[in-house]
Amino acid sequence: MLMANNFSQEEDLQRPDLFQHEKSLTVRHLVPEHRDVDYFLKIEQGDECLEEDVVKIILQIPNIVTAYLVDTEQLKSKHNLIF
Repeated sequence: MLMANNFSQEEDLQRPDLFQHEKSLTVRHLVPEHRDVDYFLKIEQGDECLEEDVVKIILQIPNIVTAYLVDTEQLKSKHNLIF
């Protein structure tokens, strides 16, 4: 499953000044520990050899800058990946 790490949330500003009717755009991250990552590819029940092969294949795709495995047990926000 391919998941975007970044998403934008638009909020109304509650301020009684010149910018009271302006919208605020907040960028949130699915995995804040990896803010520099654009997308995550979630592989369930895969063995480590398969995961490494997938990374090698992804790195051969044009315009892919980098790809690497992430140890989900070390993530503070791993609960965000449960769905």
